[in-house]
Amino acid sequence: MKVLGEEEARRVINATVLAPKSVAQVSRELGMASRSVYRHISDLCEVGLLARDRNILIDGGGKYALYRSMVKSVAFRYDPMKNDVDVDLIPNDIILDKFLEFWKYMNVMIE
Repeated sequence: MKVLGEEEARRVINATVLAPKSVAQVSRELGMASRSVYRHISDLCEVGLLARDRNILIDGGGKYALYRSMVKSVAFRYDPMKNDVDVDLIPNDIILDKFLEFWKYMNVMIE
């Protein structure tokens, strides 16, 4: 919940819901320093809200990563009677579709 409490972290999630993006792309799109974007991406990956989608190879041997949000939305509900907070994470459908395609492919390969 601490990570989601940071506005910039939420902006990084929003920027990566529809398409995977690099740190540089997110930095430019949101007008944030690359150092700050790296930190938020690291924190979001650590808690499972963001994931490395793939690596892009650059001529000359370098590479960079593209990241995608694992969630489409997050909802918080506070129950004052119980002093309890519920958090609902709605998965990113694009990620689910990619996983299902991969799973179908793996089942065909195994049979």
